[in-house]
Amino acid sequence: MSPPDDSDQARSMVVHKPKSDIFTALLGISALALLVGCLFLLLEWATYAGSFSPFELYDAVGGPN
Repeated sequence: MSPPDDSDQARSMVVHKPKSDIFTALLGISALALLVGCLFLLLEWATYAGSFSPFELYDAVGGPN
């Protein structure tokens, strides 16, 4: 006995959306904290914009030539 041929019928599966839990909330809070921290870092870096450049830091780390 062969299996029924249902190739002409559309196959579908109902998948329930997983519920959010405390770990999802903590992930969102940590992502928000990282974004706020990056914003404050950029604001602090802007205060040194005239007297600091990353190339000066690279030269300082490289030592004397």
